[in-house]
Amino acid sequence: MHQYFSRSYAEARRIFLQQCEATAATLEHIQHPLSGPDGDIYMDVAIWGERQCEHMLIVSSATHGIEGYAGSGLQSLLLAEDLPNQLPENTTLLMIHGVNPHGFAWQRRVTEDNVDLNRNFLDHSIPPENPEYLEIAEILEPNEWHQDTEASIREQLSHFSQKHGARWLQGAMTKGQYTHENGFFYGGKEPTWSNLKLHELGRRYINHARMATMVDIHTALGQFGEAECITTYPMTSDEYKRCRSLWGMRVQTTDTGDSVSVDVNGPMVNAMQQYSDALGTGLEFGTHAVSEVTMALIADQWLHQHADFNFAAGHPVKERMMEAFYPDSDKWRESIAGITREILNQSLSRTS
Repeated sequence: MHQYFSRSYAEARRIFLQQCEATAATLEHIQHPLSGPDGDIYMDVAIWGERQCEHMLIVSSATHGIEGYAGSGLQSLLLAEDLPNQLPENTTLLMIHGVNPHGFAWQRRVTEDNVDLNRNFLDHSIPPENPEYLEIAEILEPNEWHQDTEASIREQLSHFSQKHGARWLQGAMTKGQYTHENGFFYGGKEPTWSNLKLHELGRRYINHARMATMVDIHTALGQFGEAECITTYPMTSDEYKRCRSLWGMRVQTTDTGDSVSVDVNGPMVNAMQQYSDALGTGLEFGTHAVSEVTMALIADQWLHQHADFNFAAGHPVKERMMEAFYPDSDKWRESIAGITREILNQSLSRTS
């Protein structure tokens, strides 16, 4: 199993494409205009089954770049376990590998524009406001990094958490902001390259299905190796009830505050629903404590905004990012693989 999980974009892509070819996928390679540390990078699209089937199952990885290391490994593993030949009648399987290939290749969560892709799918002429972010922006965007920087940041964030509550702080940091281009969880001023390409895929492929089920793989939030099916549907909605019927108690909605995620602006899965009668979830696998993930992200933000580094030689900040979003643990990989098999089997049982 572990041979399908890689620690470089190039290797992850090679393994995925190898499994696609072994299972006779129809492939499309969408080249990104920029490159990664090892050369060209792509959003790869693979399809099994007829395009105009009744039901389409969509499995996507690397919406948040670095989270693609787990997502890619799971996609390749599912193919090695012959998922395409387990599809029910009149079902198409669509895999999108490397939704955000730039972040994937450079081991970043954001796109080439410092945009959180999962905050980018909205009307940019009237961006949401996030006044809470303004209170903490300076803390999250340090100009220097030395021995005392991290301790100071932790102390200041702890102050806001004690003053307003941990959920307030999580929302201020992560729900999305549209004012600080070099800041945290920036949603952008226009659709990113990945956003535009996903809409093209929606028009070209998802439109043909009467109904679609989308599982977008993420990592970081929650308990180590455990999972939540994050949705944004109101608890009283038919969509939420259908998700609960399909995926059970793993389903939580950001609408009530019960999810590991706050209610965010501009999520990708919601945008894809315009192309079909779609249900979508962010399948989120927990890694380490939120405080550790947060510090890894702040350090990475500083590194790319203010420091020069030799990516090929490795860097402590990148090692920290990889551990935060892709723990080097056999136990963790085995856990997320088992849960993913379960979620996709449930997804394939959808009939309405």
